[in-house]
Formats: sequence, C-alpha cells, structure tokens
Amino acid sequence: VGSLNAIVEAVSGLNLVGTVGRGLRSPNLIERFFEGVTPEGFGYQLSNTDLEPETSLNVDLGARLNRGIISADAFVFQNTVYDAIRIQETGGVDSSSNLPQYQNVNIDRLRVRGVELRLDMHLPYGFDVGGNFTHLDSKNVAQDQNNPTGDGFSNQLVGSVRYVGWGGRLFGEYRIRHNFERDDPELLPGNPVGSILPSFTTQSIHAGIMIAQKPGLTHRLTLAVTNLGNALYAEFANIGFFRPNPERSFMLTYDLVF
Repeated sequence: VGSLNAIVEAVSGLNLVGTVGRGLRSPNLIERFFEGVTPEGFGYQLSNTDLEPETSLNVDLGARLNRGIISADAFVFQNTVYDAIRIQETGGVDSSSNLPQYQNVNIDRLRVRGVELRLDMHLPYGFDVGGNFTHLDSKNVAQDQNNPTGDGFSNQLVGSVRYVGWGGRLFGEYRIRHNFERDDPELLPGNPVGSILPSFTTQSIHAGIMIAQKPGLTHRLTLAVTNLGNALYAEFANIGFFRPNPERSFMLTYDLVF
C-alpha cells in the first residue's frame, strides 16, 4: 500500500492537488466465515473461505482554496477495485430454512468514479457554516453471467452550522444530511425496499463543554443526539439485505485528553 501526492500553488490561496495510490483490503471474518440465516431473515448466507483480498488503484485530482473566510475543495476521483468482494445469489435454496442462498464472491473489476465539493465559511462571533456534495457512480467493468453485479449511483448533500465560544470551552453543532434515491447493486432480490434504495434525511445535534484544563490534561463533556428525526434508513455498508440503522439515539461522553 502506498501513494504519491503532488501539490502545486497556482495562485495565492489556491492549490492544485493530485494523488495516485494503491490499496489492499483483506476479507473480514463475516465475509469469509459467516454461514447461516441473515439477521433480516429472508436469506441464507454461505461462507466462502476462498475469498481473495481486494486491491485498488486510486486517482484523485482537484483544487483547494483558502482565502479570507472561505475554505473550499473540488475533487474528481476514480477508484478501480480488483477482485472486489460482493454478495451474490447462488441460485440454490437452503434445505433447512427453505431460504435462497447468498455468498460473498470476488468480481473481476469494479470501477467507482465520483465528484466531491466542499464549501466552509468562517463567520464572526464563533459561527461556522458549511456544506459538501458527493456523487458516486459504480460500474462492474467485467460484467459476466457468473457475477451479475449491476451498476449503481448515489448523491449525498450535507450541511452544518457550528458554534465555538467561551474561549473554545463551549461548542455546539447542528448537521443535516440528505441521501438521494440510490440505484445500488448491493440491494439483493427479496429485500423489503425493492431495487432502489429510497432517499432519506437525517439530522444530528452535538454540544459539549470543557470542564477543566490543566497542563497536559483536558476534561470534556459531550452530549449527542443522532438521527434526530427518527428516520428509517440504511447506509451503504449494510444494505445488502436492508439492515436499518438505529433509531433516535442519545449519547453522553466524558473525555480525558492528554
């Protein structure tokens, strides 16, 4: 695994950035060894101890602007994954549960292209506002009948307002995220939502205070409310059988930073 990076200052405050990198990911324990009825209960997953690691070639090109109160990025990228691990229907039926069988397999080559845009503004009185947009488009370059993984796309829009005050001792943040309707090959037949992952909007609030600070040691108390609107949604990493994310959650943390 390695990468090569280049940064060129075009004009004052504007840099052009390029990156080429190689990556590797070994199959995790669930992908390789899990066998049984899926948690959603409408499929039977077979183990596959012969899975090969994924390797990838990543290319990023973009520009980064820092001028006055504005900070912005614009990037395009391509990630080509070789021996990509994807779950597929085998065509068989499990004899004990009478459920269709699925198995993680390696597909020859998966290509993901995308665009990332970010804009942040540092306002007076400790306020920051920002947002970013991401577009992903995936394609199975070597499509074949044995591995019928389709193509997919997604768009995501995120906005936030953050306040830091009292000499950095107090902070609060509101964040909203909208994922547009997603056409995704990971949605397998039999899932409860069909072939398109519905759009969703989530909101979260974080607030914290620095209780005490001594040389080499800082005490912080943070309260977070995630999925404020109690939306039903599933993220990319767990939608193979549409596994919903948690409902509205509250989290109180006490941090010691040293």
